[in-house]
Amino acid sequence: MYDGLVTVGGPPEQAGTVRVAGPCAITGRHHEVVVPLAGWMRWRLGEAVQAAFPELPPAEREFLVSGISPLGWRRTFAPTRWDRVCNRVHAWWWRRGRLRAV
Repeated sequence: MYDGLVTVGGPPEQAGTVRVAGPCAITGRHHEVVVPLAGWMRWRLGEAVQAAFPELPPAEREFLVSGISPLGWRRTFAPTRWDRVCNRVHAWWWRRGRLRAV
């Protein structure tokens, strides 16, 4: 569980929320997520992050769990140029019937 800087509340429009902020574990860049206080408390008490924050995108939930921001995730796991070349070659062989599913 990522232990970044946690701020409860803030401006009136953010009442009942928790702001989790800190550096990305991969890029070192600042990232923050604002979540509902009720979900935060359920998550800290052991509920699964998907159940506590169903309204958050998976990338934001990942930051809460591991400290990796969406940018850090893309930089680490984005397909490389070589992956794209291999996918095109694979598709070419598949279309010609020379590659079969196992």
